[in-house]
Amino acid sequence: MSKLLKNFVGIDISKTYFDAAIIKADHPSGSMHNQFSQCQDGFKKMLTWLQQQDVLLKSETLFCMEYTGIYNRGLVNFLIERKAQLWVEMPLRIKKSAGFERGSDDKISAIKIAGYAFRYQDKMQLWRPVDSSIEKIKHLIAQRDRVVNAITQLSVPVKELSDCGCSKEAKELEKLQRSPLKALQKTKEAIEQLIVKTVQQDAVITKKVQQVQSIKG
Repeated sequence: MSKLLKNFVGIDISKTYFDAAIIKADHPSGSMHNQFSQCQDGFKKMLTWLQQQDVLLKSETLFCMEYTGIYNRGLVNFLIERKAQLWVEMPLRIKKSAGFERGSDDKISAIKIAGYAFRYQDKMQLWRPVDSSIEKIKHLIAQRDRVVNAITQLSVPVKELSDCGCSKEAKELEKLQRSPLKALQKTKEAIEQLIVKTVQQDAVITKKVQQVQSIKG
């Protein structure tokens, strides 16, 4: 498959924008660059720009970007929906690759990611969409962890004050944060209920959970 690749698009993701760089197989020492907003309009403008450079979303083009969690999710979905070949690589693997050092700015980083894709195209692993239920559960669990962390951050200092003999101050703080803690606890329970509901609505996940529960440790 890699022998058919003609275009390599490196993408460097930021919170509100992303940089895209093109390297062509017939001229790997050269590159083209542009920057776009992190939104649907920006994604569409990138496609227009790519078409102007004779880069089409076909099997001859490989997109490559670092995994950045939620920041690259929108663009990943946009490209996958259009059947683009996409390689989402772990940042550490790119960083450790021979001759790769992260650029001093986003433009240089995008160019170097495109170069990485060209250099290691024989090792590419194309992105495969994650099951929507699994993705939803992952985000719910992550949000639950944040809520639990918030509860802990509010509760622990009060207990520490009480343990060291500052019971008056501890009671004042406990009274002040009683309402937000109650709200956080309700949020935690609501998330947990939604996780259970999501699992129950997905037959495949439910079966896997039942199989795990049937294993006696």
